[in-house]
Amino acid sequence: MIPLSAAAEAADPTVYVENQLASLSGTTYTVTAPSGVDVKSVDISWVEQEDVELVAVDKDGNEIGLTNIDLTQKATLSGEVYTLGLRTKVAQSEDDATTDKNYTLEITVKAVVESSDATIASLTNASGELDDVTNWTISADTITLYYAFSDEALPTSLSAGIFVTTNDDATPEAVTLANNKGTLTVTAQNGSTKKYTVEVKMNEGITSFTVPEQTEASKIEGTKITIKVPYNYANGFQDKIVPTFELADGILALTESTATKPDEKVITSGETELEFTSGSVTLYAWTDKTTPVEVTVTLEAPAENPEAVLKTVKVGGSNEITVDGNTVSVEMPAGFDFSKDGPVDVTGTVSANADVIVSAQSKEDLTVSDDGEFTLSDVAVTGKTFVITVKSEDGETTSNYTINLTAAASAEANLNDFSVKYVKDNKEGDTYTASNGTLTLPYSAKAELGNYKVYAQTSVGATITNHSIINGDTALNKFGLIDEDTSKITLTVKGSDNSVKTYTITVKYENAKTARALTSAGFVGTDDEADITEDNTYAAAKGTAKVGEDTVNTVKVTVPYSFETVNTEKTAYLNTLAISDGATAYVVDSTDAKEVVLVGNEDEKIPTGFTFSAFDAVNDDNELDTDKAIAIYVLSEKAVIDAKAASETIDAAFVKANGTVYYVYAVKDNAASGNSVTSIESTLDENVTAKVSGTTITITVPGSYAEKETEFTLNFKLSKLASLLTADDADAEDALVSDNGNEDKKAEATKFSVNEDGELLVDSTPINDSKLYVRSESGEVKTYTVKTVINEKEKGAELTAVTVNGIRASISGKTVTVNLPFGTNLYPVKLGLTASKMASITIVGVGAYDEDTNYDLNEEIKISVTSEDGATANTYTLKATTADQFSDVDTNDWYYNNVMRAVELGILSGYSDGTFRPMNNITRRDFAIMLAQSLGHDNDEKATSPFKDVADTDYGVSSIAYLYENEITVGDSNGNFNPDANITRQEAAIMLVKAFEATGTSSDLYADDAQIASWAKSFVYTAKAAGLMKGDDHNEFNPTDRLTRAEAASAMVNAVDN
Repeated sequence: MIPLSAAAEAADPTVYVENQLASLSGTTYTVTAPSGVDVKSVDISWVEQEDVELVAVDKDGNEIGLTNIDLTQKATLSGEVYTLGLRTKVAQSEDDATTDKNYTLEITVKAVVESSDATIASLTNASGELDDVTNWTISADTITLYYAFSDEALPTSLSAGIFVTTNDDATPEAVTLANNKGTLTVTAQNGSTKKYTVEVKMNEGITSFTVPEQTEASKIEGTKITIKVPYNYANGFQDKIVPTFELADGILALTESTATKPDEKVITSGETELEFTSGSVTLYAWTDKTTPVEVTVTLEAPAENPEAVLKTVKVGGSNEITVDGNTVSVEMPAGFDFSKDGPVDVTGTVSANADVIVSAQSKEDLTVSDDGEFTLSDVAVTGKTFVITVKSEDGETTSNYTINLTAAASAEANLNDFSVKYVKDNKEGDTYTASNGTLTLPYSAKAELGNYKVYAQTSVGATITNHSIINGDTALNKFGLIDEDTSKITLTVKGSDNSVKTYTITVKYENAKTARALTSAGFVGTDDEADITEDNTYAAAKGTAKVGEDTVNTVKVTVPYSFETVNTEKTAYLNTLAISDGATAYVVDSTDAKEVVLVGNEDEKIPTGFTFSAFDAVNDDNELDTDKAIAIYVLSEKAVIDAKAASETIDAAFVKANGTVYYVYAVKDNAASGNSVTSIESTLDENVTAKVSGTTITITVPGSYAEKETEFTLNFKLSKLASLLTADDADAEDALVSDNGNEDKKAEATKFSVNEDGELLVDSTPINDSKLYVRSESGEVKTYTVKTVINEKEKGAELTAVTVNGIRASISGKTVTVNLPFGTNLYPVKLGLTASKMASITIVGVGAYDEDTNYDLNEEIKISVTSEDGATANTYTLKATTADQFSDVDTNDWYYNNVMRAVELGILSGYSDGTFRPMNNITRRDFAIMLAQSLGHDNDEKATSPFKDVADTDYGVSSIAYLYENEITVGDSNGNFNPDANITRQEAAIMLVKAFEATGTSSDLYADDAQIASWAKSFVYTAKAAGLMKGDDHNEFNPTDRLTRAEAASAMVNAVDN
């Protein structure tokens, strides 16, 4: 027998199950196995001790090895716990005997919830298949890949291997593409599937391309540009056309020939004339490749005129009336007897090649010629009204115009008004009206009289006999209109009573501005206004220098010390320029002169670049070397306008002879020495946090982010002109890019991620030694240590809040209920779902929840919430109901039936609190939406705003654009729609009559007829005759009162139902 003192002592072993540390209490070990462990092959490991052996003991008492243990066979199971024995065998010092100690090992294996996650997290180019892809986007159910601009065909298939799933157990399939679209099916671990629409697109080489008078937005599809233009555009494509365009980043120039180098004879936006032979032109976009990309621009004009518009009309001896809307009021000469003086001839202009007829009088169709002029003979006027029908040449459009006639009270030969309106490129400017025989125009008008359109209004029945003037068409430069010697316009007006008066209008111009000074300038290092930052904004100072014995004006631009490195083109741009009122700035080459164009100009022209090749233009004695400077010439308004009016060429010689010259030169600033991270945060991803303290940057990510290496961007600020780098000797062009807290900058920002080892990855590559470096412009480097924190995966799987169209729902257990206002459509609706932190939300049968997706609540839907750790999943049922009635609309109210009918038609709805608010005023925006919807328009359609004060992203823009396109609304004279102003009753009458093409009139005048604006009067009485709008109990229309929601509902219902 071995003495007790000779036996080896063994400590309790440290045991791991599948690398999970087991806890010991007494002689019992407990441990929870990792999620997804294979219970038929479990490994046990331990921290080995000298002369000690550890074995497992199965449920039958047999000793077994520690690897590949099948718990289902070797252990006992109770609930989720497998129980197995462990035994230490301690060797004794003098023989082969051992001292054994027994332990119990309890292994908890939680049931695995098979994941329903079939989402795509990212794409990978491991195979090189995506070499030509510049970027990609993934939304709720759409994946879009963007390929580099090229004239090569886009792919017709994509392999499954490029798609990276959020859950490793999900399986994507290959995609077949047709017309650049296909469907990707991803099968989740639990067998459910999710489908993505996959679309491949080519990056734009030309981001915009427009021509004057085009009728629709340009369609740019890769290298093919299609633009809809009016009938007989550019004189049947015989005239040259000047396009306006913008090139994408990476496109150096646009030329008309492959023989032209990209830096010579390029096409200049807004300046170069192009010949669209047979409606198309081939252009060449130059990239950094030797062969340019061929671009085809096609202008599509209708073969037959699709318009059916009555433009002007003259009835017998009336004035010629410019038509605005489908109801036209025409005043006949004084003394006109409708019962005796008819029938009369009706003349006017319509769309070219249209058919014109007075159908109710059985007149034959009259087909007009290209000039659109027509004459309808022997039109009866005894009823004081008739309808002219215009049918387009292509037969697709028919328009009816109601002509309402009245007799004038006077027959005098009066010229009541003479005005001109500035119109250029279809954009209207200011109107100038003659006063006391004088028409005063801006001095600049001398050079562009063709852009000033004449409006001459005589008394009814009177005509201008010595000039043919078409209001809105005749320009001031019409031959003979202005006497060149006297600058006078002489108009002879003959009244219907044969009286004659002569009017003389003297055309004068405001005094010419003669100053030609530059007072200040601002320079930046980018031609894109959105990219201007503090780092690329350069100080500029006006001064003087010596050139020989002369003193010259200068503008010194102080560029960064690293200007040539960070700005490889060595080019700066003007973003501000203060010069004398009316003056123009030019730059010149050997022969030509061009106006200076600023960054962010309204006409979207390419900004003028100033390339600096030297930084020593001025020496220590303040002497300027003009060869190292760039000259800006400032010319007065008088010099420029006089030259243009005389048709003189404004070339380099003219500019130099008439301008004040300012020499722009560059000097380098001292190198900035700051090398600090002043702030860092995760602005765009709320699940990530980042902060800097001293020289330590701490980034915290969720556990699932580390597991999947989910990418995120950061918003960081550095010392001026400093660079954040992954190596202290990295090149400046490899600097990390901040997202600046802006979603629009996310695509170009550096992509960060953290792996399970806690390493920070930059563009999928771990950084060295957990270090980032900030290098100042002067070269000093500061090292920052990056500390990453990986949060444990969250366990919560609760649905915490639900809203439907912004209305909060009630959650009771696993049932969610919401009662929506009366009239709410249950499709489409927007859901707002909030769940436990980091939990994923899936709409069962639909896919991952997306706040921007429209959902259908006509049937209850199931909402599945899965915890971040995947161990817990809960399913909720959402049920929606709607209220039976508005809380503030009573069955006895006069508008009750109309409001209920309007809701039924989908024209309008109530508020989220269940009210309708019938007496509230209605804005022009809301009225436009209601009116468009009553005509069958979908307000969710995308549209481009035709008005300056309505953005393309504004609510209701689609309806507003629809009404504009259909000539139901035109906005005000400043190009504004005033969407948030309350609409008046007379404004509403105009839009209603135009929208529903109402005809007729009423001779029963309202008591407040005098208060109705002249421009609205005919529409108000047509609305009355058609039953669209009526007066109050006092027979007053109240034209300037604000329309109420109840009145709007009634008008819409009357129009739709009647």
